[in-house]
Amino acid sequence: MNTLLDRLYKLKKLIGNTPLYNICAEKNIFIKVEYYQLGGSIKMRSAFKVIEEAILDGSINEDTVVIESTSGNFGIALALICRKLDLKFIPVIDPCISLYKKKKLELLCSHIVQITQKDETGNYLLNRIKFIKNYLEENKNSFQPNQYKNKNCYLAYNAMMEEIKDQIDQIDYIFISVSSGATVTGLSQHIKKYFPGIKIIAVDIEGSLIFSTITKERKLPGIGASKTSDFIALADIHDHVILSEEEIISGCQKLFHEYGILAGASGGAAFYAALQNIENSEKKQNCLVIIPDSGDDYLELIDYKCFEKTSYEIH
Repeated sequence: MNTLLDRLYKLKKLIGNTPLYNICAEKNIFIKVEYYQLGGSIKMRSAFKVIEEAILDGSINEDTVVIESTSGNFGIALALICRKLDLKFIPVIDPCISLYKKKKLELLCSHIVQITQKDETGNYLLNRIKFIKNYLEENKNSFQPNQYKNKNCYLAYNAMMEEIKDQIDQIDYIFISVSSGATVTGLSQHIKKYFPGIKIIAVDIEGSLIFSTITKERKLPGIGASKTSDFIALADIHDHVILSEEEIISGCQKLFHEYGILAGASGGAAFYAALQNIENSEKKQNCLVIIPDSGDDYLELIDYKCFEKTSYEIH
């Protein structure tokens, strides 16, 4: 067997099979908790699939440098995999990345590139992509996973759909936050085989260009994008919701304060959208919320307390 593949497959048992909980029987809210796997996020699924296929088709060999634009999760997943394979990985980040995720990347990677010049949208993604394009032109044995265009990113979620149908008998709505669009595309392409009447709701953030043409600076990483997604057109989406940063933070706070789930911005957004849907629905329906990552990485960006803060002095 290919030496790289042999090492890669040793990681396989640590990926997937994440739990699905009914956190609120009264409202029929279920959550699929993706931070219970290697790398701590849903992006480990797509990172594994992309690297596997690149090795199989010869795009990656023992000397290849892997380089990718990341707001954190996909980069951390790639960094863990590349470290296991003894491959050099260069994450290209920007100042919006959480401090915790940046520190993780610094622990896993010998070299990190941070783009500090904003692009025409007021964010950094387009300039991150430009840097990578130039790097690939100047360094021939290099490979970009390209989470915004690589079809293996959404094909990776076939296995996740198999998990879900074995964990729950009925889903009426599924709420999935979007960034690259891979998760919502991959799940939506297969979910109706098992739940024919399900409605798939994509959740985005104000200022993102996935469903809107109105751009603005965004401070919460991991949700939204400064470019249209190549995958969304392939997704079978019933509807989409665009939330403000304040609404997303409120979703994170409610999840933590009421249910003890410390979710990141994308999970908080999907949960908030699910609550909105329940409030506007006349009948009780099963709502599944995808929780892509933990809120541990967002502690300096999001105040998870949704109650009055109290300080104590000890004399």
